Amino acid sequence: MDPAVHGVNHLYSRVLPEAGSEEVDDKVTVLSKSLKSLQERTSRIDAPAERNSFLWRNRGNRMIMEEARERKLVESGATPDCATRGCSGVWGLLVPGSARSCVPPEKGR
Repeated sequence: MDPAVHGVNHLYSRVLPEAGSEEVDDKVTVLSKSLKSLQERTSRIDAPAERNSFLWRNRGNRMIMEEARERKLVESGATPDCATRGCSGVWGLLVPGSARSCVPPEKGR
């Protein structure tokens, strides 16, 4: 798999029209493919802090995650600082082999 396929798919999804037609690909489907390939690549990173850094310090990866959250492709309750709380996932995504996802502390605690 090309390591940049998630970025290419994301750029492609950004130029597609909101309303899909039979002639062009569906914008959300292409974004979903981008997110899936990013998740596959991220799942190979064992350390939560490094995994979090890979997703949020890279502008392209951060844009994919933010757009996926806006379109409700990932849970929106989690925060980008999962690694600092020792969570196993990022943005509510389950990491393969993990029993829990990242859930932020409740407000007011």
